[in-house]
Amino acid sequence: MRIPLETAKTYRDYGLSVLPAKRKEKCPALKSWKAYQERRPTEAEVNAWFSNAHEALCIVTGKASENLEIIDFDNGGELFDPWSNLVGDRAKPLLDRLVIEQTPSGGWHVIYRCDAEVSGNMKLAQGQRNGKLTTLIETRGAGGLFLCAPTPKYELLQGDFTTIPTLTENQRDILLSSAKQLNEHWISADPEPVQRTSSSGLLPGEDFNQRGDVKALLEKHGWKYLYNKNDNDYYRRPGKDHGSCSASLKDRTFFVFSSNAAPFEPWKSYSPFAVYTLLECYGEYSLAAGELSSKGYGDPLPDNSDVDISAILTSSTKETEQKKPWREITDADVIALLEGTSLGATVKLFSAVTRPPLPLAATLPKAIVLAGCALSEKDNARSSDLNMIVEEGVTLARLRIDTAGGLASNCYIMLAAPSTSGKDIGNLLDLTAKRYGWKIASAGSAEGIADALVKTNNGLITISELQNWLDPRHWQHKATTFLTEVFNKGSFEHAFSARGHGVSTRSARFCFPSIIAHIQPEIFDIVVNKQDISSGFLGRFLFCRMPDFDGRPARIDLDKSVRELSLRIDAFRGKRGLVAIPEDYLGGLFKMFRELSHEKMYSSWKRLINEYGPKLAVMLSVADLDFSQEVVITDEVWRKTAVLLQWFFAHAERMLMGVDDGNEFTKLRERLFKKIFKAVLRFSPKGALRSDISNYAGYGSTRKERDEALAELVERGILSYADGRYFADKTPPGWG
Repeated sequence: MRIPLETAKTYRDYGLSVLPAKRKEKCPALKSWKAYQERRPTEAEVNAWFSNAHEALCIVTGKASENLEIIDFDNGGELFDPWSNLVGDRAKPLLDRLVIEQTPSGGWHVIYRCDAEVSGNMKLAQGQRNGKLTTLIETRGAGGLFLCAPTPKYELLQGDFTTIPTLTENQRDILLSSAKQLNEHWISADPEPVQRTSSSGLLPGEDFNQRGDVKALLEKHGWKYLYNKNDNDYYRRPGKDHGSCSASLKDRTFFVFSSNAAPFEPWKSYSPFAVYTLLECYGEYSLAAGELSSKGYGDPLPDNSDVDISAILTSSTKETEQKKPWREITDADVIALLEGTSLGATVKLFSAVTRPPLPLAATLPKAIVLAGCALSEKDNARSSDLNMIVEEGVTLARLRIDTAGGLASNCYIMLAAPSTSGKDIGNLLDLTAKRYGWKIASAGSAEGIADALVKTNNGLITISELQNWLDPRHWQHKATTFLTEVFNKGSFEHAFSARGHGVSTRSARFCFPSIIAHIQPEIFDIVVNKQDISSGFLGRFLFCRMPDFDGRPARIDLDKSVRELSLRIDAFRGKRGLVAIPEDYLGGLFKMFRELSHEKMYSSWKRLINEYGPKLAVMLSVADLDFSQEVVITDEVWRKTAVLLQWFFAHAERMLMGVDDGNEFTKLRERLFKKIFKAVLRFSPKGALRSDISNYAGYGSTRKERDEALAELVERGILSYADGRYFADKTPPGWG
């Protein structure tokens, strides 16, 4: 059969990238077809191709065909009817709109367009057939193609290629999630299904797998139960208010469909213990085992154990005798309280630059520093009714927080993340800061930064690597003393040396910069001292530690994203006046931290409450796209502020509890201890051999150093040793 030229021309005229094809090979009958993944062929090209005899026709999916995507049902189309039933139960009118054709093998093509760019080909459902893993349902998207009618034995049964519907994101999600529900093959995401805390008996993780309330745990963290079908409980992920399911729970195993459900990964299954570990304990299995043990899960340690565990039991009792409420605050809790605020909308825009979305720990700092820049601008037309004697610092701010002496809303935030974490994908922060003229160079000397702040007095300093700033031997360290002073004072007059020309004075009556600084976690552990935290430069910072993240860049409209960000920033810039703050603000939080937090964290929580509490309350008071001038902090805003401060404190605790004064040798030794501890965790619950530890923690150390470290870790009660293997028994503060 020859494909009619008129049919090919019609397909092209209706926006399809149509190509001649080889039916047997299921590929284009062209030497190269890459160009047609980006554009439709010209009319002349179609005429030239299809004027000759061609036995088949194919259509390129994705951008070239106006965001065309198909769902391809293979293996004789065995799952097409079950899929149709699922979609029909939820959206029968949607099912009736789709273009559907049957293939020569009995399979099916479901064809539609999307109102946004589609992803590449995706496997939606797989199963074992004849002893082999077989793809049963998949998509053809960007970079894909499919043979179709009028190619022989391809038969259109519903609709045609001139009336392909365009679906919304939610409608497409119904089709894809229904297919994913039919998946039969899951990869277990339990690298450490249970954590050994004793030499025998039922372990805490095993016990929680048998009787832990995983449903209540999911709902606590924002997962919404939707319905039960075929013994599957279906859930919608946090942050998604409508649309189809994101995961299912069957036989106490949690299956995740969604690629936007961090910390879970798509196409993987999780035991109840794994769910608890990821949602409650930052993914640290030993910490989760300890917490569950304290809650009564697992058999108690036998009295005749060969290992002296008295130190471990004493330490564990002290750690768990009082619950730490801030450790219960999750990312989902914070995302929920941000909903409907300009700060929350800003976070969403930053998170959309990757798939899955960038974690909250990487997006909230960016949103806060931009809001800080906007709220701490100078009032160039300052009203005379302020009647201030001293006209410098916060008295010149457009918005002033009425605490002792007054506060501006500038913020210093540190993000601890690996250099390849993807934290800066999209570059939206710098682009937005440049749009407002807030970008301040950060690589200069103290004198250079002072000069920059004279010109740009409420801008943003982005420090890509903080290590040099924290090293007293490095020339950039001098700038930290200067920036510590201006954080609250908001003005400066400094005499700097002028390189052989005596002394040069720089001054500014108004100066409230915001800072976002990046550092690698392992570098932080080495260079930071306790004194830095309590009284120095770092004492002014909010802390965030980014979790492990393997996201990929997403396709975004950069101009649109910057415009949307600017709208939210303009809402903050419009605020002005004096913000009334009650004298005993956040008193309950103050009391809780004083009673329950470690003495090492005293200065951290006091600064969080006294200085950042009012600043974050102002930010949370601004509703999305609220361009009014007045700031009103309600009781509900204070409640949200208390939750957010606890979230930040939990991050600070994880980063700072392990910080101590010591020389570089001592810190490098502690770093080796942590590396060995993490290596042992990799091999839980069976335990790690010395060779395992050498493979995963041996770089940069000798065998003697590792043996000495192992001996000390056992002596501290962090590890135990039995039958030639090492086991993790507890997670020290700051090692989580």
